[in-house]
Amino acid sequence: MTDILLPAHAYLERLGIPYERRSFPTAIDKGAASVARALGFRERQMVKSLIFATDRGECSLVMLGGDESAISAHLKKVLGSCDIHLAPAETVQAATGYVTLCCR
Repeated sequence: MTDILLPAHAYLERLGIPYERRSFPTAIDKGAASVARALGFRERQMVKSLIFATDRGECSLVMLGGDESAISAHLKKVLGSCDIHLAPAETVQAATGYVTLCCR
């Protein structure tokens, strides 16, 4: 396992929140179901983080259960935007510092 301290790890450590680091092969299929299987969990035990971009140039982080789907109409209403889409990888990395695992 890598010794890289990700921002999420630093945050948890700063607050004294216990956690367990796990890794999985980067060659597995994308998606919560594949990652869950690789780690020995059920898909519903996973949380997936999606970043959506709006037509106003804003980004929003949406966290869902691994077995749930984002409903576009609901997100548009909540975000107050008629046009939303998954943010491109370079936008995700610029906003979060993380390299996205999925590609469109």
